[in-house]
Amino acid sequence: MKYIIFLSFFAISFIVSVFALSNILLPIFYTLPRIRQEKKKNNLIKKVPILMLIWAPASWTIILGFALYYSLKYIPNHKIEIYIGIAVSFFSLLSQIGKKKTDMEIDFSRTYKEYLKDTDQTFREKDQLSIDEYKERLTRITTESVSKVGFPIKDFAARLNAELGMDIQAAIEYATQISKDLYESKIRILKNNFSNTLSLNFSEKHREIINREIDSVGKNKISLDEFAETLMTVKQLESEDWLTKAQKHLRNQEKEDALQCLDTSIQFHPGNLDALDDRGNLLQELGFHKDAIKDFTKIIEVNPNDFSIIYLRGCSLLSLCEFNRASDDINKAIQLSRDNAAEKQIQIAKEKGFDSLESMYQQSLYWIDKMKGSPEGILQELRRRNSKERGN
Repeated sequence: MKYIIFLSFFAISFIVSVFALSNILLPIFYTLPRIRQEKKKNNLIKKVPILMLIWAPASWTIILGFALYYSLKYIPNHKIEIYIGIAVSFFSLLSQIGKKKTDMEIDFSRTYKEYLKDTDQTFREKDQLSIDEYKERLTRITTESVSKVGFPIKDFAARLNAELGMDIQAAIEYATQISKDLYESKIRILKNNFSNTLSLNFSEKHREIINREIDSVGKNKISLDEFAETLMTVKQLESEDWLTKAQKHLRNQEKEDALQCLDTSIQFHPGNLDALDDRGNLLQELGFHKDAIKDFTKIIEVNPNDFSIIYLRGCSLLSLCEFNRASDDINKAIQLSRDNAAEKQIQIAKEKGFDSLESMYQQSLYWIDKMKGSPEGILQELRRRNSKERGN
């Protein structure tokens, strides 16, 4: 508790002292020398009133004096903390004097603007720069500055002041406008390039991430390629969230809701193999065999040895009476499953009453051979019934 009280009084003393001493020391050690410097350069339009120069130091000296007097009078037990706070603030401010700070330049230019000449005009006259040369330098500095990560406005303004002699306040305003134009331009390009993806119905948490990344692109903190990588990651996360919702609906036998969630999951990430697998199975169960085949085919293109998906596609082809293609798929599934069957897949076969996975697959081949001999009228009716597509 003793240390907390000590630090509290020190902090209060330091903050008050910094504010007061900055209004005492800077006018004396920065503003007055700077005005004499401008006078030597013949940059003063008119004389700066003495009252304007001494008003702040005099006022704050009185305020600081009274504050110190009453502090020592009513809380003498904490005078060490007060003295340390004043000393630290004094020496920290003193260390800044003599250094060219953008903030100090801005404050000086803003306060004494009416007494100073147009500095960039003076600079051009001194260096004998033509308007075209001045513009060329300005363009070069601007191009170099906007390419920097984060586009630091104060650094840009400082360069304009140092290399072109531009008034610091004018430089800040110019840099700010360039920053704004650059931001709007990058955002416009980004939204044009990613309009389709950005129009998707992202969840609130993922939309916040995207908006932060859009802002970072505008502020030149990340590139469009980096944004694209983040956007892809967010789309995959969104896809997984919708897949989780779909699987919950499937467990509750809410098939239509599950199908809608799977559609959304795949919309966010067309390469989500788990979502394609679940949707293909559900579409097959609902009798949309043509649509199921499309999903199964996309998975097989990525995993050509996934015999369970190859078998499922073969079953849908069988339902469409495409016997040759169905036979090719099921035979391939049998061949691949002999060395790669997982315990889960074998268990599924046993739950359906088969001794093994291969015997289940062989049963499908049996039905292919049997159906091939069916009358053409029956086959046409089967094709008609099983050829429905979503939306039809």
